[in-house]
Amino acid sequence: MESKGLNQGMEYINGPVLKEMISAGANRLDYHKKLVDELNVFPVPDGDTGTNMSLTIFAAVKEMEKVRSDSLHAVAGALSSGSLMGARGNSGVILSQIFRGFTKSIGGKKQIGSQEFSLALQEGANTAYRAVMKPVEGTILTVAREIAKAAENASKETKSIEVILEKALEKGRLTLEKTPEMLPVLKQAGVVDAGGKGLIYILEGMASTVMEQEIPAVLEEDRVDVVHEVIDDEESLKKELIYPYCTELLLYSSNGQLLSETKIRKELDRLGDSMLVVGSSDMIKIHIHTNEPGEVLLHCGKMGEMRDIKIDNMNYQHRTSILEEEQDLPSKEEEGISEDAAGDGQIKKEYGLVAVAAGEGLAEVFKSLGVDEVVTGGQTMNPSTEELASAARNISSEKVVILPNNSNIILAAEQVKDILDRPVFVIPTSSIPEGIAALLVFDPAGEPEKNQENMLAAFQNTKTGEVTYAVRDSAFNGIELQEGDILGISNREIVVSGKDPGQVVLDLLGTIVKEEDSLITLYYGEDIEEEAADQLQEKVEQSYPEVDVEVYQGGQPLYYYFISVE
Repeated sequence: MESKGLNQGMEYINGPVLKEMISAGANRLDYHKKLVDELNVFPVPDGDTGTNMSLTIFAAVKEMEKVRSDSLHAVAGALSSGSLMGARGNSGVILSQIFRGFTKSIGGKKQIGSQEFSLALQEGANTAYRAVMKPVEGTILTVAREIAKAAENASKETKSIEVILEKALEKGRLTLEKTPEMLPVLKQAGVVDAGGKGLIYILEGMASTVMEQEIPAVLEEDRVDVVHEVIDDEESLKKELIYPYCTELLLYSSNGQLLSETKIRKELDRLGDSMLVVGSSDMIKIHIHTNEPGEVLLHCGKMGEMRDIKIDNMNYQHRTSILEEEQDLPSKEEEGISEDAAGDGQIKKEYGLVAVAAGEGLAEVFKSLGVDEVVTGGQTMNPSTEELASAARNISSEKVVILPNNSNIILAAEQVKDILDRPVFVIPTSSIPEGIAALLVFDPAGEPEKNQENMLAAFQNTKTGEVTYAVRDSAFNGIELQEGDILGISNREIVVSGKDPGQVVLDLLGTIVKEEDSLITLYYGEDIEEEAADQLQEKVEQSYPEVDVEVYQGGQPLYYYFISVE
């Protein structure tokens, strides 16, 4: 297809141009997503801002490619609904809200000029601000707002979309550089805001479709001490995905062999990117963008039984969708609302419970406490809004309660309220122990307001701790950290470090256990042997003889222990 957007004097954006701009933005972010991931403030193995934003925007691209007409209204509607349903993590949700506001501003227009484009960017930023309960300056929100302001100012002097994007990018980059001065935690970590950086990459990709001068694959200010694969042909990056085959499947254990997420990731990592490997030792969901889907299936087939295999050629979808006959999308509400089957309409109980957890043991704990659907995810591999909504649809109930159990999933859970046609209550738990504490006071026959009140009080009175490892050398709260150090985290702060997970647990408990506490619960992860957990339990009991100590196999990846103190 000959591009309709590749000219310096372009004054209008229509459906095909918007589709091309967003696709280019997605490709550029995807190319740099590992760099964005590395901007995580905490040096822990769940820095996935770039991955979350990339998966979110590619979900939007996938919906846009289904649009067979040139209708700007239809393309923008797909952008909004696709990003909403595919939103992952706080950064992905905020990005989806930017697209949501952008689409709302466009309305039913066939094309938009420079002023309408700048107004759409402004509405995108405003919508994102409204979606966050307590907006924080120095984040992606600030970068989005300043980009919109620069676009608005430029639109008063020019009709050129290229000039507006140039001015918006210039202001966006300057704002991003200032984020450490706005947010002390960024300055302490020595990084700029990851979400803001991701947004700049998207805008750079969008701008590359209208600018005469190409944007370098790697800008000088982007360089880090990590070696990234270099792509020689930046033009091909704009047009074709590097790994075009979106490959998904469910892998089940067979012949008595337990599945290992770590082993699967290691086997598949070299075959592509945008990889998600989540599940338990019995069943794992795999998603990867690859150039060799056959190789992916070959490796997976050796490790277990494959089901629900799905392979899409995203480049083919992009090329053929433009050539197909014109056909507008059905009038799907622009903001991404979809129907809720509510268990095929067969209401069987008052409440349905959805919880997020990674690890077979944790899933069993939640199910034993009455949870109907456990969505795989957590500290990393955050589930999308659609995955949470899909889990809720599987439950025949009049109301749905969602326990995100991670601060980076709360916003995605909140979006489910806009998708289902029955009441959804999100209990904003930010850890596994908080989710369990909330469930212990849940009353299946209680009033929603009373349940919310009781569950909030229960998890807020629970002290939690997490033990994981450092993914890079850094300093935090005056603690010098080396890659591989074991970290003890409490109240989202790194408070202790060491070389042995068990000793770090003991050191961490020393900072959070008080005289009035009566119960300590440890959930050990997939990298901890049962014998080691039992030995640690004995040491904790010796250190706190007046406190009951319980230990459960959680099976969670990346985190050696989750700790609850009540």
